[in-house]
Formats: sequence, C-alpha cells, structure tokens
Amino acid sequence: GCETGADGTRPPYPTAIRSTVETVAEGDQELFAAMLNDEGVPFAFRREAAMRLAESSGRDAAEAFRITWRDGDQRQRDMVLEAIRASGVAGPPVVLVMLDAMLVGKVEVEDVAQIVATAPDRTLAVVRQRIFERLSTSDVERLADLLSRIPEPEAAEIMIDALSDAEDEATVVAI
Repeated sequence: GCETGADGTRPPYPTAIRSTVETVAEGDQELFAAMLNDEGVPFAFRREAAMRLAESSGRDAAEAFRITWRDGDQRQRDMVLEAIRASGVAGPPVVLVMLDAMLVGKVEVEDVAQIVATAPDRTLAVVRQRIFERLSTSDVERLADLLSRIPEPEAAEIMIDALSDAEDEATVVAI
C-alpha cells in the first residue's frame, strides 16, 4: 500500500512498486510508461520501468520513449538509451522513435548505430523507410552517417539504393 511521506502526501505509486514491477504481466506496459515519465517516481523505479519497456520494444514503449526524449533531461534520455542497449531488443517502433530523436539532435548518431547494429534484422527496414522519405539534406546526412556506422551488408545496400533514388545533387552529396 501507499505510505504517507514526511510532508503528509501519498506517493502516486505504491511503496512496494519493486514487487509490482517484477510481477506485472508482459502485456501491461501502461504502468511502465506512466512510471517512466512521472517525476514523482523514484529514479531507480523509472530506470526499471525503462528496462521493462525496452524489453517489450512495442508501441507503448516507443511512445513512452518519445515523451522522454522530447521532454526529459539528459539523465532521463541516457537512462532510456541504456535500457534499450541492455535489452538488445529494439523493435521497429522503438527504432523509428530513436531515428526521429536523432534527427532533432536528442540522441547521438553513434548511440542509434550501436543499438540498430545489434537489434533484430527488421530494424534496418525502418532506417530504409526513413531515408527514402523526402527529408532535409541535414537529415539525409545524419541517416547516411548512421548507416555508415552499421557493419551490415544491408546498411551499405540501403545507401546505394538511396544514391540511386536521389533527386538532386545536394542529396547525393549528403549521402
């Protein structure tokens, strides 16, 4: 149950949250998403929530991570990256959110490259999809930089295909 704090208020989550985090069903990601971005939750519990979300790698995780990368401080963003890195399971929804965060400078290209390089194969398809969208030259440069850091033949194939599809010289130079 909830205990009253020194200031007389009740915390928004049970003090026994650790046991709750360890026993919540795999499909119940809403609790983890709420914990991750609630500043009233102790940081250790938020880190655990990030780990559980990263392991699920689904849409709920992606949305919670999007909010953290958009609104969170550097410590929170680093916590999410570490959770994704440790899980080894960055599915397409999470990779798409990471790419968006990378394109606006909230996540470093190198961090995304490390995660995508060790994630399941289908994650490169998300990168392929993004690079063929009509993006700014700087976005294409970042995606090309990302692909150049991934030691997979498919990454090189994506860059070659992007060069073939380029509509202007600035895009070719960016790649």
